[in-house]
Amino acid sequence: MTATASVRFVPGDDGELTYRQKDGGPTGPVILMLHGLSGDEDVMWLLTSALPDDAWLAAPRGSFAHPDGGYSWVQGGTEGAGGSLADYRPAVEAVVAWWQSLRRQEELPARRPYLMGFSQGAALTFALAAGGMPAQGVIALAGFVPTGDLSALEGVPVYWGHGAKDDTVTLARAQADVERLQRAGVLVELCVAEVGHKVGVECMRGLTAWLRQRERDDPGGPQPGP
Repeated sequence: MTATASVRFVPGDDGELTYRQKDGGPTGPVILMLHGLSGDEDVMWLLTSALPDDAWLAAPRGSFAHPDGGYSWVQGGTEGAGGSLADYRPAVEAVVAWWQSLRRQEELPARRPYLMGFSQGAALTFALAAGGMPAQGVIALAGFVPTGDLSALEGVPVYWGHGAKDDTVTLARAQADVERLQRAGVLVELCVAEVGHKVGVECMRGLTAWLRQRERDDPGGPQPGP
């Protein structure tokens, strides 16, 4: 899938999140894409080739400007795998408020969204799911799980893509986090590719297959809430 004229940029006003959005089909999955440290609302669009053509996509921008350029979901965020679920609470509140506003304003499919994040954005997907945001599934790419209680994630399906040569978030850290999730009753599919801190081709293909299977097995139901 490629970015098309249906993709639009929406600047945030009065503290709201800036985001980029692509409308999808009436039965397509809803996917919220969360960038990593020093990223923005554009960078996740590089991964859309693995996503269904009829997917409804939205990628918000982090709340905090990063000194090296781009944005962060955590004030003073640094590269690497660190932080607790509590550290992500302000970002969780901002994303939930943005998502609720978006659902009120747009004609969205009445479906739970997939939460898809890269690196720090992947950590935020787990914080959102742990904080009670209804999710059809989590897609964690080159990411990590913040410390804290993961019990609310029980039964949530997770696709995890990681690089064997990642020296920003090591594979050992990713494997330990996968074990933490599994102990909490989370259903994790792990893909490892011979790449660094990025998503390998094999894991992009695996993501496509995982989404297809998920959509066949459980296309999702209405999301409660405003």
